[in-house]
Amino acid sequence: MLDRFLVESYCFNYQLMREAYSNIKENGIQYPLYKIVMTPRGDIIDPNHFEGYKSNPACKVLSDASAKLNMLGQQLGLSPQSRAELAKLPKPTDKEQSMADLLNGGDSIDF
Repeated sequence: MLDRFLVESYCFNYQLMREAYSNIKENGIQYPLYKIVMTPRGDIIDPNHFEGYKSNPACKVLSDASAKLNMLGQQLGLSPQSRAELAKLPKPTDKEQSMADLLNGGDSIDF
């Protein structure tokens, strides 16, 4: 049951990462910020006064989702270190294939 929650969370964060990346590709990592400059009486002096650049919020979403994917991947055994730990598990009986053999592309399994 816990693994199911982790896998769902992994999938959700992967989708967030993809959407954020798509937004960044479309809109860039930052965008120009403009302000309307007015007189105290309300007359417009400059309708498009350039104020600088603002970071695209999708950059933070991408960063957060990537970090979460890394953490969830480690918990699910998807990192090289996690796979190395799985490879250290004791060997099963002769008829069964060990996790290390499965991960290293050992002998084929007949189902």
